[in-house]
Amino acid sequence: MNDDYSVAPLWKLSNDGSFNAKATWNHVRESSPSLYLYSIIWNNIVPRKCSFLTWRLLKGWIPVDSILRTKGMQIVYKCQYCSAYETLYHVFVDCEVAWNTWAYFARLFEVNISKHMSIRNC
Repeated sequence: MNDDYSVAPLWKLSNDGSFNAKATWNHVRESSPSLYLYSIIWNNIVPRKCSFLTWRLLKGWIPVDSILRTKGMQIVYKCQYCSAYETLYHVFVDCEVAWNTWAYFARLFEVNISKHMSIRNC
């Protein structure tokens, strides 16, 4: 190896190549559109159990049948209420029980909803 060259990692987010926490945070904040959504989910007004449920839902970490089968579990694909194929979308939106619950609260708060809406696009 040649002693005339020194090898050091360069941090691309700073002008001089050294690590800078502020520049890193600004890069993450600006490049991640989901941070705004997470700031809504993880605030002091929303109960923690609701924050965790919403976060797990967005990550696809709710143990519904369709997800458990991808992990190798041999289970029946069916909703406990209507026997339809159980997916996250079905459990939280498409099932008649879920949809009636959303519709009830939408009427209560005078909000228009559609089964084709996405929490990610709100």
